[in-house]
Amino acid sequence: MITIDGLTKGQVKLLDTMWDIDGYQEYMEWKDQLSASTRREVEVLEQMITLAEIDDVEDVELAKKVLAKF
Repeated sequence: MITIDGLTKGQVKLLDTMWDIDGYQEYMEWKDQLSASTRREVEVLEQMITLAEIDDVEDVELAKKVLAKF
């Protein structure tokens, strides 16, 4: 489980949406439809998730699977 403290309600909603999307292509289509500012916020959230996973991952294969979601 990933925990990121200090997020706004809007950021949590974006993360919930990101996790609910089924597959890379659908994710990219969703992301392409966002406004420039929201897309940038999503990209920052992606980086935060990646960093949180790096901090928590000891198995490189698990890290590859997590990164492949984006």
